[in-house]
Amino acid sequence: MYGMVFMVYLMLLSDAFRDKLSTCFPMEEEDGLLDDWLHLMEMLLCFDMWTRKGPFWKVKREAMRRNRKEIAARKAINYMLSTIKQVADQQEGNGWKLEKFHNLTHLPRYITMFGNPNNYNTEGGE
Repeated sequence: MYGMVFMVYLMLLSDAFRDKLSTCFPMEEEDGLLDDWLHLMEMLLCFDMWTRKGPFWKVKREAMRRNRKEIAARKAINYMLSTIKQVADQQEGNGWKLEKFHNLTHLPRYITMFGNPNNYNTEGGE
């Protein structure tokens, strides 16, 4: 999935592709829509790489309190989610009021509690 996002991201960086895109989908250059999408794709690609890295932060077993890195990660995720809501406006259905969307805000706490997200799976069994 993120390979496709990366390809679209690279194409949007190209002036030639932007020119072709503007002939198919006329838009005002001043509205900054393409730049907003570039910013969003860059955040999604960075988020994907961040969730695959590790180790994240060390937590003392006796005190599982929130540390500065966890708080910073939560703020960054909240910023990413609000950007998704603004750029990829979804009016149909529940909009962005989805459980999976909301659960991303808890990811830093889960990392503190359980470690790298690649080490656990919360999907339902088949």
